[in-house]
Amino acid sequence: QCQLLIRSTRHCAVTDIGQQYYQHVKSIRHTIDEASTLIFNHQDQARGLLRVVAPTNFESSLKSEVVPRFLEQHPHVQLQLEFVKHPQDYLNQAFDLIILWKLTPLPFPDYALISKKLFTMPVGIYAAPSYLAQHGTPQTPEALSQHNCFSSIEHAWPFLREDGSLYHVSVSGNLLTQSDEIIYAATVAGLGIAYSYPFVFQQALQQQHVVRLLVPYTQLTVDVHLLYHPSHYVSQKITRFIDLVQSHYRAMQEQILQRGL
Repeated sequence: QCQLLIRSTRHCAVTDIGQQYYQHVKSIRHTIDEASTLIFNHQDQARGLLRVVAPTNFESSLKSEVVPRFLEQHPHVQLQLEFVKHPQDYLNQAFDLIILWKLTPLPFPDYALISKKLFTMPVGIYAAPSYLAQHGTPQTPEALSQHNCFSSIEHAWPFLREDGSLYHVSVSGNLLTQSDEIIYAATVAGLGIAYSYPFVFQQALQQQHVVRLLVPYTQLTVDVHLLYHPSHYVSQKITRFIDLVQSHYRAMQEQILQRGL
């Protein structure tokens, strides 16, 4: 046995070995506090590899603002960003986040993942006045079969009937691409008609380089979801990326609504 304290009815003193023991315990406590602070700071900072899969038609909007801002704010994150035609095909591969979209009337599949709805955006059909002056303006979706139609989707465009049901119209054209930038450039140049989103043609609409067509038939919206694996702890790199993407597209959505695009 080792005596750490000398006690009497009126006095208590620390022995030499007791003093040494106290200094060691104090040092251990300080080390534990430092370790706890290190863990807290590590959890509070976004760091490590972040693997994100997104639809190809999100590339232009993500790379112009979201990606540079995220890398600037979180320099300790290694962002691995892949743009693909069908993100749902990557659900069985290694990823941290996947961005998926669906037409609002359709149910969202159960992927056994956490699904966070980011925003809802409208769709639209756009053409340059020069194209319409040369080829005429389609008055119904079915009339699009007589026009050169650009799209990032297959050759069937979705529309809404008056009763709210969904139907598709087959179209054809000399450009099918997942690049919004290419579709934008070809449409503004007066080479065809595009099925796209207001955020792609926002500037061209304001400058009257394009007009929106068939508005009564295109009251469709697209729900954009971000999926990630269920876990008791969601890392900061994931939450920070979600917050940034959500704030970016919601701000864009508000601008579109305010300007009536």
